[in-house]
Amino acid sequence: MKKITENIQVNEIYCDYNSKMKVSQIFLVMQQFAEKGANKLGMSRESMIKKHQTFVLSRMTLQINELPKLYETLEITTWPKKEIKLFYIRDFLFKKQENIIMSASSVWAIIDLKTRKIIRQQASIHPIDEKKADEALTYMPPRIKMPEQTEKIGQVIATYSMTDPNGHINNIRYIEWVYDYLPREVIEFDSPYTIDINYINEVYYKDKISIEMGKQDNKTIFCGKVNDKICFMVQIRYN
Repeated sequence: MKKITENIQVNEIYCDYNSKMKVSQIFLVMQQFAEKGANKLGMSRESMIKKHQTFVLSRMTLQINELPKLYETLEITTWPKKEIKLFYIRDFLFKKQENIIMSASSVWAIIDLKTRKIIRQQASIHPIDEKKADEALTYMPPRIKMPEQTEKIGQVIATYSMTDPNGHINNIRYIEWVYDYLPREVIEFDSPYTIDINYINEVYYKDKISIEMGKQDNKTIFCGKVNDKICFMVQIRYN
């Protein structure tokens, strides 16, 4: 199964003014653990770059039962769950004192760094008996649909500090941008909720990103556009 389990302490750099872990930092930690998982599979960033390849996120879902607090210790486990055509599914569990407080699932693809196109692998990366595979979530991260009625709520300019070694804006920034526009009562919301994100097109240094928002049933949905091209979508679902 090639599981990785490690403990981390929630320190000041992870937290917001509520002394709770920022959701963007949770996504960052998951990316870091996913990279450790890739290393364990013999697909380190360094070895892939030599082949002009890299992993990129396509979709992710994070189910939050309780946000970690400052100085708490978290046990984080990640593992590859299955492969679906061109995509690789990786799950995550977050425990506090043996209790599951967050669960997540992510969908990844491998792209060619020159063409930026998805690569089909010749063989399976991690053969898995899906009947025996553990599941953090019992469903796939969904495809998000924008409501018919939306409004522009802001604009962000992609700056140097937002860039990463893959040549684009690091995708945790999308979560940060969304939370910058959330009302305070939503940020301080204590009941369980779920966040879905779809990564659609890359955002680059100096891009101007228009942030739009719409609501549908129990969902608040955001999208980021560059020149009317949707680059990402974020959906917050209240359980």
